[in-house]
Amino acid sequence: MSSDRINWRLLVSDSAQSLAHDSDNSTHSPTFLVVDDHDAVMQCLISMLRASYPKATLIAAQDQKTAVAKVRQHRIDLAILDLELPEQLGETARCKTGVSLVRTAMKTEHATSILVLGESIKPLVRMKAEIYQYKAGFAAASKSKPVGDVLKLAELALSGSIYLPQDVRSRPQVNEKWVAVLRLKYQEGLSDKAIAHQLGVSARTVRSYWLCIQDVLNVHDDPDKDLRVQIEKAARQQGLID
Repeated sequence: MSSDRINWRLLVSDSAQSLAHDSDNSTHSPTFLVVDDHDAVMQCLISMLRASYPKATLIAAQDQKTAVAKVRQHRIDLAILDLELPEQLGETARCKTGVSLVRTAMKTEHATSILVLGESIKPLVRMKAEIYQYKAGFAAASKSKPVGDVLKLAELALSGSIYLPQDVRSRPQVNEKWVAVLRLKYQEGLSDKAIAHQLGVSARTVRSYWLCIQDVLNVHDDPDKDLRVQIEKAARQQGLID
């Protein structure tokens, strides 16, 4: 994730100082996990949390593999996760890797509150159903948010509340099977027949999925345009595929 677009300041705002005062009055010492593949961003987040939660134990990771190990090793109260991460440090950061880590964090035995940050968080639209059912607290925001807003969202997630930005909330909820069809077609290049085999359904069912996808993405038939190309463009714009 590019760090030169982030406008956070290491100076803690009044809201951060208020949170620090509240944490001083708490007997619980929380454990926070910060995951970002850019050191400058990670250090900014750690400094922000340390100022606001002086009693907290802070753990850091810069790739999916390390982060998963930390999640399994510790009882994490709050995980702040970058939505674009490499599987291992030095590899290319990908959104699908970040989404995979979010899902892993949501499935831990110890309920972990989650705050997702990214240049774009549209890909979370494919997880809306899972997020709204999550009991431990979940928030998401653009990395362009001021530090005070990020702190408030961290507190919101820790309280067990759910918050998604308007551009994610307003997008239609999509069936997981439809997302799988899009991924298999446009990221793996499979034919409808091969998609049907992968999903364990009939070719007719796959065709019905395409009609549903076309409808939910509001893609209309145009004799001058390739329908599947138009569906791909719309799906990428909506964050349904990388």
